[in-house]
Amino acid sequence: MPRKQKYKPQDNNTLNTRYNNNPYFYKKNDSQNNNNLKYNTFIRDLCLEYRNLQKENLELKDQLTLKIKAVEKLKVENELQKDTIDLLNKENEKRNKDKCLKKNLIKENFTLKADNEKLKEQIKIYSNAIVLYQSKMAMKISGQVEPEFDTYFLNFT
Repeated sequence: MPRKQKYKPQDNNTLNTRYNNNPYFYKKNDSQNNNNLKYNTFIRDLCLEYRNLQKENLELKDQLTLKIKAVEKLKVENELQKDTIDLLNKENEKRNKDKCLKKNLIKENFTLKADNEKLKEQIKIYSNAIVLYQSKMAMKISGQVEPEFDTYFLNFT
């Protein structure tokens, strides 16, 4: 096989026309180079900022998921606390009812004691009356006093 020959331009005119026709081979002036450098640094900065924002976004997403989990835990704790508060309220209502019952029983006991004192006084009066009546009856039976006519027995005839 024959070897490939290297490309050799025959004259300088063809070489110049070739570079002149291709826009990539133009010589750039300094202002274009500066603009390209500025553009490249701008693009590089944008890429860096984009990467940083992506990292920050991932961190914020992680923080958000952690906060969501924390909120869910707090909701569960809140439900448990509501249940305990309901139980405590029920116990408190029972205690209040017991207190009201105790107060009512104390009032009733006080009124019963007052009634008992009145009844004791009436019993004393009646026992004294019975003693007097018994002594009068004994005197009548013994003949010391003439029997009196009692109108109470007239109602039975």
